[in-house]
Amino acid sequence: MAIYIKGHPEGLLDLKEAQQYLGGIGRTTVYSYMNRPPHENRLIKASRPGRKLLFTRRDLDTFIEMEQALAEAA
Repeated sequence: MAIYIKGHPEGLLDLKEAQQYLGGIGRTTVYSYMNRPPHENRLIKASRPGRKLLFTRRDLDTFIEMEQALAEAA
């Protein structure tokens, strides 16, 4: 179930939803992509209001597009 914040046009996904959205990748894989150095350009962006990690679909789509471009270039 997606979380919607009033006044925010995009739906936000929690960690489990983001994992599913990214094709069922593992939690530790999401964390490893979140914690990569910025110069590697393979980051998943997240916000943490309180203790819960939240991801925007736009950021996840950007990550997917970067991964696809890297795969095509290889």
